[in-house]
Amino acid sequence: MTLLWIPLLSLIGSVISAFTGKLSRNQSTFATVLAPLTALGITLYHAPAVLAGETIRYSLAWIPSIGLDLSLRIDGLSLLFMFMVCLLLYIHVIISAPMTQWLSFIAT
Repeated sequence: MTLLWIPLLSLIGSVISAFTGKLSRNQSTFATVLAPLTALGITLYHAPAVLAGETIRYSLAWIPSIGLDLSLRIDGLSLLFMFMVCLLLYIHVIISAPMTQWLSFIAT
């Protein structure tokens, strides 16, 4: 069931981002980043098993009358791509910060 939350949290993050227009920049960023960080946490939870060679699977009967299922899997390659997407999110948050904050990230 936890694999189903990874794509759902991405969609939830998009919806949250659409409704944070009246908040300040920091509040909007914090609210928007919560969903992808939770998805990253779920990914990190499954990482040791995947790195040991296991494939994590989840299947849900979507339209059982015609035998159509929703199947989600995490293997080594998909784990790599999930980490790359999370890295791009981190880079985006750093670059969208004001220049003084961005320079402080570089200096440390």
